[in-house]
Amino acid sequence: MSQTKPVVAIVPGGFCGPDLYEGVANTLREDGFTVIIVTSTVTKNLPSKDTTHPEFKNLANKGLLDDVDEIHAKLTPSFDQGLEVVIFGHSYGSLPALLALQGQTVDERKAKGLSGGIKAYAVIAGFAYALRGRNVRGDTEDAPPMPYFITEEGVFHIQDSAKPLFFSDLPAEEQDAAWAKVLGSQSRKSLNHLSEFTNSEVQIPKTYILCEKDEVVAPMYQEMYVKTGEFDKVEKLPSGHFLFVNPVSLIYTDRLGDTIANLDIKSLNLVCLADRDMSIDLWTEFGSCATAASDRHEYFAIFVPLLRLLQTILSSPRDIDSMDGIRDSLEQYYLNFPPDLLEFSSIKFMYQLEAMIWFHGIFILTFVRQDLLEILIDEALPLQDEFYFAPEHAILLGEALPTLLQLDSALQRISPATVFFINLPSTIMASAMWRFHCLIDLDTTSPVVIDIPESLVVNVTFHQEVLQALSNLGSKCDIKFIRTMSDILSVLCRVDPDLDSAVAPKRDADIMSLWDRRNWDKYSLKSYENGAICLQVLGQRFTEEKVLACLRAIDLALGGGEDYMA
Repeated sequence: MSQTKPVVAIVPGGFCGPDLYEGVANTLREDGFTVIIVTSTVTKNLPSKDTTHPEFKNLANKGLLDDVDEIHAKLTPSFDQGLEVVIFGHSYGSLPALLALQGQTVDERKAKGLSGGIKAYAVIAGFAYALRGRNVRGDTEDAPPMPYFITEEGVFHIQDSAKPLFFSDLPAEEQDAAWAKVLGSQSRKSLNHLSEFTNSEVQIPKTYILCEKDEVVAPMYQEMYVKTGEFDKVEKLPSGHFLFVNPVSLIYTDRLGDTIANLDIKSLNLVCLADRDMSIDLWTEFGSCATAASDRHEYFAIFVPLLRLLQTILSSPRDIDSMDGIRDSLEQYYLNFPPDLLEFSSIKFMYQLEAMIWFHGIFILTFVRQDLLEILIDEALPLQDEFYFAPEHAILLGEALPTLLQLDSALQRISPATVFFINLPSTIMASAMWRFHCLIDLDTTSPVVIDIPESLVVNVTFHQEVLQALSNLGSKCDIKFIRTMSDILSVLCRVDPDLDSAVAPKRDADIMSLWDRRNWDKYSLKSYENGAICLQVLGQRFTEEKVLACLRAIDLALGGGEDYMA
């Protein structure tokens, strides 16, 4: 049997039913195509928002893989007839459409002695899985709730406030008509899937339709998905996120049929018909970054630049030019950061504060490597001129930590990367705070105590309190290093009462001046030989008193005195 035109399968976006795509489907059918519109299992209009209602519970349990099963069920009859399929995924629908490819491409089915299969994959203003075992945001955390949703027991309910952003191509009265077709609820589970299959593994032709006027997924982020998904072709269209409603798209209609059949890039213009129905995908609100200023507060707008910079610094050769370039990018990021979020009282969501933590953490990584133990025991590190800047950002990061505990006192919702970026500045502060202990004046050979400014002690206490929260029972980050760092910071915030503080120079005006190497030239920093203690305390859980005793024991070995460990 010779097939001249492939079957066209359309996987709707989030909060979308098949009826939103019937207009484009009918046009294709008139041109001789067979069109299948998949019905998503993860979204619907609930008869009741009572969380005990059976339909509510059923929806909450639906995940992205349920949609994959539905796609396979819809396409199997076509495969059995030996037909080949071009599959299109719009927005959220791009994700189950991707996973539906596994084992079902033409070549894969042929290798198993089966006919038919999927011959090409296209994404319309959608997403890409870049890493195995991660979600589209590149982590393993639940999708953060957006202002446009109400969250109830594993279900998101869409709110009217999202309408003008999603239907930006329509005048107000037509937005209302389109909005009436939107399904009201979608499972949170569907947006949290951790994929073991990535876009870069796709072996069939794959194309991305980029909507240049999209106010849901900004073009710059669509460009990011094009790169991470390693798409073969890109079609850019002057449309918003829901390009089915854009009258300009009429110009593509005439060449629709032949191009789909030939799998030319213009085949993707099947979505650009004069259909006045609308599909909506509120999934993108977990990472939307529209060009409007208000959208700079959203997840992708804040985090995608930081993800790029983190990937860059981790793969960088760490030469001067590379580090300077990353710092320049961080400074530009800061200039574009929403000014109101610099006031901690304006922060509403955890990810907004996490972005601040990442910003300072990445800045610190331009001055030190990411090995925390190496930072802690390297006696030469604080003597380097560049080290000055690391505690500067550690202090600024510390100012955000009380707000972090206010938002989530148990710290159960932060990402693993954020946990690292909390430990990193805490370790920097511990390394820097050694300067206030066990110093020898080179002129008098007498022990010296440098008074620790109260404001610095308060800042270090912020770090310590967060470390304690991370190590408390029930936290997902109960590891010995975190507990140890909390103990060490507690000890380092004090001075030894046995030493004469009268000889200590007073430096309480400017915390940062304390890190200036020139202020320490007259002292021998023998305290850095105390780095060996870090190796000891990592081996077992020490109480604060034992950490202090260990410090004094090291001092005993270096200069004599009472053995506090006896």
